[in-house]
Amino acid sequence: MREIKFKSYVKHNGIIKCIVWNPFDEKSTPEALELVVGELLAYGLQFTGLNDKNGNPIYEGDLVSYTNAETTSTENGMDCDEFPTIGEMYWDDQSAQWDVRGRIDVTRDEVFDAPDFEVMGNKFQNPELCQP
Repeated sequence: MREIKFKSYVKHNGIIKCIVWNPFDEKSTPEALELVVGELLAYGLQFTGLNDKNGNPIYEGDLVSYTNAETTSTENGMDCDEFPTIGEMYWDDQSAQWDVRGRIDVTRDEVFDAPDFEVMGNKFQNPELCQP
């Protein structure tokens, strides 16, 4: 069974703070947010149950690097080009699974295997990493 935990982001005096909490642990619940006076940027970003290749937990809204692959038809058959990409982890309601924005030809097993994912930051603290 995967661990249930969430992240929230609060901006105070130009500094963005991250708070990790578990809804079943009274000591880490969102009441901790009340102690931080500032602008609430994100509340309740869920832990995906996945860890990146370095063992770091991956949360909703995290920006992960991965190798994207695109298969193209050539005169000699098929060719596969691989290139590094950064995408945002999100919950896809249509397929009812975690997914990464911009990932090409990904299957459910590939997302949950996540062998080459690496957390690079998140869309709140590292907006410069977000792809258009």
